[in-house]
Amino acid sequence: MGTFVKAFFGAAIGRLFVIIGLAILAALGFSADYVARSAMSWFGTSPADATVTVLRIAGAIIGVLCVLTIAIPFIWTLIRPRKFTASFDAKRDIHAALPQFNPQTGQQLPNRVTYVHVHVEALRSNVTPCTGAITALEKLGPQGETIARLDATRQLIWAPREHRQFQQTIAPRLPQDLDLFRTIEGVDRLEVLCEGHPQSWLDFFNHPGRYRITVAVHGGERTEIVQVTIEWRGKWDNFDAT
Repeated sequence: MGTFVKAFFGAAIGRLFVIIGLAILAALGFSADYVARSAMSWFGTSPADATVTVLRIAGAIIGVLCVLTIAIPFIWTLIRPRKFTASFDAKRDIHAALPQFNPQTGQQLPNRVTYVHVHVEALRSNVTPCTGAITALEKLGPQGETIARLDATRQLIWAPREHRQFQQTIAPRLPQDLDLFRTIEGVDRLEVLCEGHPQSWLDFFNHPGRYRITVAVHGGERTEIVQVTIEWRGKWDNFDAT
């Protein structure tokens, strides 16, 4: 989870201070002539008109440059091409009634398992490191309104989960899947497959109902959000996901 949190929030405070500093500098630049007049009035003098003109031009240039420095990263984020897609498609991403095997002995286990994935695909070039996490669990009411919610960031593992990969390089034409949740035959329980989740995350799905899981996938300085809605009917092989 530390890597994912660092990818999202590691530089956030530093960027905030830079933006605040640039905003203050822009304000001073646009008001340079006023600042100069006010400062010199303390000494009972006033700057020459030529000086005021030079200060006004220089201040305007500094202000414009600061505003552009603040705005360009946000504009670029909106217009730059997407590097990858993250999506969910029930026909592609639900793998039902798979056999289970003991990872130590290789022996097949009696209970089958259904896995649900989030699909991640690079568009033009390698995306690395790419990570994913569940950021919210919601229980929905009859009209789709949220009636219960758990907010936290819990990192997901790339399939197959036996490899314990929390980061992945996504290459074009070689998509990868994040394990989202599973159900096991005879257990009749929906189990999210993120790391370090508390017991409350398992108990959240104790009763049949309509649920929504929000997933954030981060890579290449971009974040894609995927929401998977589940109609859980309390049986391991009786649910729908969209």
